[in-house]
Formats: sequence, C-alpha cells, structure tokens
Amino acid sequence: MRPEEKTHKTEHKNLPSKSFARKLSFFIFLLMVLLYVINIVIDYTFFTDLLEVTEETRKVAWITSVCDFSFLVTMLVSVYFCITRFLKPVTMETARIENELHIARDIQNAMLPEAYPAFNDHGEFRLSAYIRPAKEVGGDLYDYMLRDNRLYFLIGDASGKGVPASMFMSATKYLYRALASDNDSASDIVSKINNALCDNNSTNMFETLIVGILDLVDGSLELCNAGHTAPLAICSKGSYYLELDSNIPVGVIENYRYKSRHFRMLEGDKLLFYTDGVTEAENSGKQQFGKDRLMEVVTNDMGKEPKDLIGSITSSINLFTCGMEQSDDITIMALSLENCLWKQEIRLSDSIGEIGKIREIIESASERFSLGKVGQRMMLAVEEAASNIINYGWPEGSGQNYSSPEGSEKSITFELKIFSNSAVAILKDNGIAFNPLEKEAPELDRPLELRQAGGLGIMLLKELSDYASYRRRCNDTNILSLKFNY
Repeated sequence: MRPEEKTHKTEHKNLPSKSFARKLSFFIFLLMVLLYVINIVIDYTFFTDLLEVTEETRKVAWITSVCDFSFLVTMLVSVYFCITRFLKPVTMETARIENELHIARDIQNAMLPEAYPAFNDHGEFRLSAYIRPAKEVGGDLYDYMLRDNRLYFLIGDASGKGVPASMFMSATKYLYRALASDNDSASDIVSKINNALCDNNSTNMFETLIVGILDLVDGSLELCNAGHTAPLAICSKGSYYLELDSNIPVGVIENYRYKSRHFRMLEGDKLLFYTDGVTEAENSGKQQFGKDRLMEVVTNDMGKEPKDLIGSITSSINLFTCGMEQSDDITIMALSLENCLWKQEIRLSDSIGEIGKIREIIESASERFSLGKVGQRMMLAVEEAASNIINYGWPEGSGQNYSSPEGSEKSITFELKIFSNSAVAILKDNGIAFNPLEKEAPELDRPLELRQAGGLGIMLLKELSDYASYRRRCNDTNILSLKFNY
C-alpha cells in the first residue's frame, strides 16, 4: 500500500446546488404555514371577542380557510419550480466544474512518480514520498530519477493553492525532468528552471524548491535550496536541520546565481524533505504543528524505514489537527542510504592475471551469502568488464600521462558491495574515456564476414547485469557500476 493520499474532495461553498433549492423551498413553506396559522389565530380571537359566531359564520370561515390553504399550496409549488428552474443552469455548471477538477486531479497524480516503492530493486537506498493536496489539485510536487548511478530528486511548493498553483507546478515538473536528464549540477538545474519560469511570468507566481543529487558510489550529496524549508538530517549522532545556502524562490529574479552545498551521506543516514504545509498545520486553537513537534516525531522514530517514518509524521499531524480543515498542501519525502551487509575493495594492476583476484572476492561473497546463479552472472559480467579495461583502457599513442603519487602508471579499483536484495560491483580506472554501455550490439543475424568486429563481450555484460551505469568523473576516472538483484 502506498503511503500517499493524492485525492482530497473539494467543497464548492459559493455555488448553489439542488440541496440548496430544497432547503430554500422548505424554509419558504414553513414561513407560509406559520403566517397562515398566525392569520387563523388572529381571526379566531378577533371574531370571538366581537361577534356572535353563528353556524353560517363558521361555514363561511371554514370555506375561507380552505381557499387560503389552497392558495398557500399553489404558491409553494410555484415558488419551488421557479427556484429549481433558476438554479438548474447553476447546478449543471457546478457539476461540470467538479468533473473537470476530478480530471485535473487524475492528470496531476499521473505526473507524479510512484510514492512507494520507489526503485525497490535498488538495495543501496530507500526512498518514499507522500502528498495530500488541500484542494482537489495542489501546487506541491516531488520527483526523482536515477541516472549514471546517481539519484536526482526534487521537492517543491508553488505559491497559492488550487488550479493556478497546480499549473505552475506542472511547468516546474517538466522543466526539471528535461534539465535533470542532461545536467550534473543541482545549482545549474535550479538556475535554468528559474530563468524559464521568469520568462513571461505575468502572474508573478513563484515556487520554493530543493534539488538534490546523491552519488550512490561514494555517498556524495549536492543540495541546492531555492527558498524552501530546511530539510532534516538523521544520523547516528541524532537529528538536526541542515544549514543550506539561502537562495530566493524560482520565478522571481531572472539570471539569479544559485549556490549549492555539498555533503556526504554515510550508510544508515536519512534525509527528510517536506513542504510548509507540515509545520503550518493548525489545530482548533490556531496553534501550528511547528518544527519542534516535527523534530520530536523524527527523533522518536529515527530508526524506522522512510515509508514508516512518513507514516509516523502524518499520523502525528492528523492527531494534532483533530479533524480541522487542511489549509495548505502537505508533501513529505524521505531518503535513506542503506547499510551494506558486506563489502571489499582491492586495487589492481593492468595485468590480465589480476582478474583472478576479482574472481576470489566474488566467489567468497557467493559462498557467504548463497548467491548461486546470481554470483555466476556477476562473475562473467565483471570479468568481461575488467578484461576490457585492461586490454583497451590505455592504447598506445593516446598521449595521456598515467603517473600517480604512488608511482603506478595505471590504476584499476574493484569494489563489491552486498545489500539485502542486491549486489553492486564497481570498477574504476584512469584510462581513456570510454562508455562501454554505448557500444552498439553486434548484428548476430548477419553473416560473420559482414559483422563489425567486437561488441559481443559488451552485449554479454549488459545482458547479465540487472542495472548498469557509466560516467566519467573529474575528466580522469571512469566509473562502471553493475548491479545484480536476487
């Protein structure tokens, strides 16, 4: 079950409805009956005091009463049909607006990625999200994507609520998706989102947001904050609010230079991101939930998984507000870097015989964790990748200088990490820049003499691994990551 609540019924308080017509007609009926009864009482009292009531007088009075009552009923029916006829176009318009808002809600929900489980096949981290709009549609958003073994994520809060905020949120979401696919810096992504939103922003809307990039290889983290609430960091030492550079929200000043902060997440660390709808949730006494209560909940439940931690926070908010109407959108996103069950790292020379050391590590892990066929797949894929680096990473005449402080000319590092549901093998080298994943697969259906040489090993590598990524870091290190699920 996903810990999200993406729907919230809207009450159109300013638009009349059929129930309003019935209530108004019933009120007029009671008023007319009351006037009719008062009229009879006055007539009876007056004529009893002044006249001797004869049998003929009673008959005349009874006929008059029947006529008055008939007139009363006729007037009531006429009033009811007049009101119903008058309100019919209004109720139809109300129904149309409600239907369009439901459609808009469904479209907005479809734009958001799965709240949980997110990347459930990646044992290196856990990610969960929750969103609850204050109206049918809202201006809060979250998003994330995985690229080159780095986790890109976003949380934001557009100014205002309802339809205008949701449209601004949609623009931000699509800009982020396009920019995160081609940028390696969080501050660059935010700067470009800002410039795009500032263009023709006649409504003067803005949005606070945080963009983050987490390197799953070494835990390095970049966060760029555009006027958003400070995230909570949870580690072995306790919980605290992260201090980020103070930047203005996006959509305000074009060409503003956004700054990022860099951190390093360790295994077991968690991050909690949220919008101000969490801390500004009010109870009947107009008291806000506040940062102190949020910190208390997080501190008490800091050992929980992201999904369960979010559940504790939302339960505390519901208990605090005690059924009060929600005044702002609520969005929470929690991220944790999972503890590694076992890992080993070795440094290799450029000799093909070094592959035997890699084989020993994989065999040890396979036996210890009963990896079976997963271990066999990993052995074949990693051996192919390592031999490819050793044979082609340093071609003659490339003109590169491979000298290092340790005096070795060439550097290859192999690291193996075992998680609860996956194993991750990482190969690093300082050879020429080469992405093996971009190599086209050989055309096996063509005659052997017409095929382009090479490519079979790379194809095997991609087929054997469940997830593969490559990137060039600092223009001097190739990083190839291979993940195997079990």
